[in-house]
Amino acid sequence: MLKNIEHSRQENIFNPDIASIHEMVADIKKRKEVGIYYMKSWEREKLFREMGKEENLISIAQKKFHKGYSIQDIADALEEPLDTITPIVKLIEQYPNASTEEIFEMLKEEDSMMLL
Repeated sequence: MLKNIEHSRQENIFNPDIASIHEMVADIKKRKEVGIYYMKSWEREKLFREMGKEENLISIAQKKFHKGYSIQDIADALEEPLDTITPIVKLIEQYPNASTEEIFEMLKEEDSMMLL
């Protein structure tokens, strides 16, 4: 059903019930606020995925750091470039008891400071 709504076209209409559904779908798709909401939700999902990836990197880096791994070893284990891992590990060194979320927030602050 959702697939039919998503790909609703005039040539797919075979009976009056489908025609009325098609008209409703077409009206909804035309609304500006629906398009804006869809884009915002897509951007939100993308942001959450990126945040999850970063928090996962931080979490694993913390574990490896506390086991005595070097920055290079952590980068190799995570298969990430050294310039991605170095700022994370530097913060972990400075704040060894900080949570993953706290390190993540500090990284975001550093990134925003670099943009200024």
